[in-house]
Amino acid sequence: MEPQRSHEPETVVDRRACRRVQATCPAILQTMTTLTNGTLGDISETGARFEAVDPPGAGATALLRWGSHEAVCTIVWSEEDSCGVVFKQALPAEVVAETAALTCVREIPIASVGNITQGRRRSSTFLKVAPVEQPVPPAAPSPDPPPVAGSTSSLGEVLARFRRTRTWER
Repeated sequence: MEPQRSHEPETVVDRRACRRVQATCPAILQTMTTLTNGTLGDISETGARFEAVDPPGAGATALLRWGSHEAVCTIVWSEEDSCGVVFKQALPAEVVAETAALTCVREIPIASVGNITQGRRRSSTFLKVAPVEQPVPPAAPSPDPPPVAGSTSSLGEVLARFRRTRTWER
């Protein structure tokens, strides 16, 4: 006897309570027995994907640290190169937005014509994701002039200020 088929359309339920945003910043996942260095793949107010060579197994309680933030979490799934965590307490939306801005991107000099393989798209190698590195302590920041009321900064000025001070604050 064959199982009866339902005539109702199949629905896929997304179990996530919050929208995820991509994040590629260095992170550390610390359980009671392991300390794993890796990268955040994405993050939301309720959880994150942690990418590492050998992530901890599902079911463990851990402390996830990234940037200037940390959160207690439970590992809910684990694969060979990543794991998913759910936070014990929801993160503020501001922390998620700030983490999304921590994407590690480095500029690579434009290649000369002689070292580009024929048949490859040349523009795809302009920006590459930076490898996970330990943060370098900033040098003594130079004082910024006070902002003028109604003035706006160009992207170049904002990035230059971030490189000097290692903060997004004015």
